[in-house]
Amino acid sequence: MHVRPRRVRSASVVMVAASALAVSSCGGESVRFGGEDVANAEEVLASADDAFDGVVQAGVSAGTTTVSDDSRCYFREAGEDGVDRTAFCGPVRRIGGNADEAWLPVPLAADGSTEDGLRLTVAATETSELTAVDSGELFRPDGGEPVAADSLDEPQAPEAPFADRAVALPLNQSGVDAEFEQLEQPYTLITPSVTVTVQAAATLDAVPADVVDQVSESGESSSTVGGTGAAEESDDTATGEPSVPFYRPAEGQQVQAWQVTFGPPPEIAPAEDDQYFGFGGGSAEPRDASTSFALAAGNQRLTVRGNLDMGTGMEVDTLGVGCDEVPCQTNEQQQYLLLASMAEDASPSLVATVDGADQSLSLDDGTLTSDVSQVAYDRERLSQQVSTTWPNKTIVVRTEEQLDKEVEDAVFFDDITYNYGGAVQQVFLSPFDYAKGWAPSGKAWLTVPIINRPDDLSSGELSLDEAATMTLKVGDQRIAAQSGAGRDSWAVFQVNDTFTKGTVVYRPTGSVSVYDQNYPLKTDEPLTLDVALPAAE
Repeated sequence: MHVRPRRVRSASVVMVAASALAVSSCGGESVRFGGEDVANAEEVLASADDAFDGVVQAGVSAGTTTVSDDSRCYFREAGEDGVDRTAFCGPVRRIGGNADEAWLPVPLAADGSTEDGLRLTVAATETSELTAVDSGELFRPDGGEPVAADSLDEPQAPEAPFADRAVALPLNQSGVDAEFEQLEQPYTLITPSVTVTVQAAATLDAVPADVVDQVSESGESSSTVGGTGAAEESDDTATGEPSVPFYRPAEGQQVQAWQVTFGPPPEIAPAEDDQYFGFGGGSAEPRDASTSFALAAGNQRLTVRGNLDMGTGMEVDTLGVGCDEVPCQTNEQQQYLLLASMAEDASPSLVATVDGADQSLSLDDGTLTSDVSQVAYDRERLSQQVSTTWPNKTIVVRTEEQLDKEVEDAVFFDDITYNYGGAVQQVFLSPFDYAKGWAPSGKAWLTVPIINRPDDLSSGELSLDEAATMTLKVGDQRIAAQSGAGRDSWAVFQVNDTFTKGTVVYRPTGSVSVYDQNYPLKTDEPLTLDVALPAAE
């Protein structure tokens, strides 16, 4: 009596099987192998049945492999010499397999002869791959016939061994072959260090095993969620059962994927250059413009595991782009697959955090939620060439004669003068300033970098009122330069994000201290620059 571990037979079925064996041993169909009669045809098929059971048992238990109660091993007719040197066992279906390939080949070998004929044995095999066979050529000495492969239940993928997890993988290494739907209009998320574009989306009913491995490795653990773990499913050392090719989402979870491009940030500030040098009391500390990503799903905020290869020096396993200060490094585009397992009713959003402020991009419809400046989304260009050179001018703060009269016990040999001027080659409309960080929602920074600004006081101590020295005239409004914004050589103004035209007025204003005497620094000859930027489309 032969009871297979993959199924439990009723007592009546076992009795029938035993009777069939008895009949075949007393005069069933004869079998020849290599031109000789086989003495143990039913016995060798029973051994092949056992080998077949051992190969498929793990998959049957997991539901990834299905067989029939009548799946078993058969000889195949091979002409005048008898049967093929391979028995075929099945039918069997495996998840991800070809429906036509339903038979496991089991090699046979001669094992000596007796007076009753040649004895056969099941030879060792290193493969568990299924093959296609014409079932009409298969037979058993007891008269048993194979059942149709399409009568077997469809195998079910095991549950993915993770839930509430997000990961970004290089697109060409992701292994996901899904039917992505191209978005009618790509979704965009812009930060000072990177531009993110979402081009296509897909809902995955099955997650490839290699993706499961990468997602599990990227998290803190790969513990099973409501099913058998990946390590158990893919361990084929003992059983010969092939690794599971894919998994279904964990119970109560949906798995979505997006094709995403990470590209260069917009040009929002001038590159550092020796032409820009300080004036007016020292540079402010830069704000960190690095971007970190998370995926918001329902009431959860999932860390996105992965590492962008964008030359930023970030060596962490969470998705992000490093940037110590603006302007950030310009990098080539990188295409990634963003994949997330989350609650079935969750609506996902990609969240980019810079300098403590979030921007949230709905991955359902592309809606952007943000409390910071969105000027980078509204303008095709955020910079404008101006190529203006101001001639150097001189302010006489005090003449030598005036000083000799006004400062006791001091001898002066020249006038006290202040030189001003410089050049502007480009202006920028920016959501994020070098020193101030984000502009508020509805606002932007107008950055005017001045090249070769002399800032030359011949004698004494200068106290420059930068807010009064640099102003921006917009219509009837006069806007003062921001104190502590930008680098030393930049004039920075906070403007409405709809700004298109204005006039920069450079009128040195402040005071000069000489031997405890304070003298005003002022001029009636300001330098001006007309600024015009394209309007939002």
